[in-house]
Amino acid sequence: MRVTAERAGISRTTLQRVEHGEPGVGGGIYDSVLEALGLLGDREVAADPLREGVRQGRPDDEMPLRASLPCEGSR
Repeated sequence: MRVTAERAGISRTTLQRVEHGEPGVGGGIYDSVLEALGLLGDREVAADPLREGVRQGRPDDEMPLRASLPCEGSR
């Protein structure tokens, strides 16, 4: 984390904000981090949520149509 922040020319706190996706972080900061990681040329690929190894969820066709919450008495 320290090395990436140094290469991007930002603080570790700002890098943490980038990692958490905080909305107040400017696009230039993201470009600096991508450059530090060697991904600036591939930013479309890096930002693709369906990219293998990065995906946080399931593809849309596997997502449930509804979500249900547990009943109060079922705990």
